[in-house]
Amino acid sequence: PTVFLLTDDQNAIEEAEYLYPHINWIYLDRKRHRGTSGGWENQIPSDSPADEVVAMLATFQLVKKCNMLVYSRSSFARHLMHEMGLPKNIESRTFVNLDAGVR
Repeated sequence: PTVFLLTDDQNAIEEAEYLYPHINWIYLDRKRHRGTSGGWENQIPSDSPADEVVAMLATFQLVKKCNMLVYSRSSFARHLMHEMGLPKNIESRTFVNLDAGVR
């Protein structure tokens, strides 16, 4: 299987690759925080707002090719769902809300 991994935590990528080496992990090559190293309010790990916007725009295009989204509650996740074609394509998509289960 191939998984497009969206995270702002470099530790999560390394853990996924280590624990599940049989999965083809796809993710954007960009600077990330490690765990809580960036603090709660530091949303720009690259220190470049322009790079972060480019990463977000690329993510919005790439997620259109996905047929499943595993997420937790956030406005970013809602936007990803919109980019995936909701509500019109809901029958062909699977959404797993870690806060509430499968939808």
